[in-house]
Amino acid sequence: MGVEPRGIAITPNGTYAFIAGHTTGDVAVVRARTDEVVSRIHTGGNPYAIAISNDGDANDSDERVYVTPALRRSDRSRRGPMASTTPSKAS
Repeated sequence: MGVEPRGIAITPNGTYAFIAGHTTGDVAVVRARTDEVVSRIHTGGNPYAIAISNDGDANDSDERVYVTPALRRSDRSRRGPMASTTPSKAS
């Protein structure tokens, strides 16, 4: 699946695996029964985690695949200061 695969999610009926290619900037769609890569979806960036919806039926074609990017150190600093967990002294 390339260098540094990260997240993986399996469709509810087990037909396909979606694998995040962290360094390749894509998601590989793999047919689980044969381990064949049937598609690569370019996401850009560094895909990291994957989740697949499950509406409870046997049809995987109506599910959604969610992909999140890796949070870079520079992205963390742009979020602003963290909330303090230290209680302040009462005056």
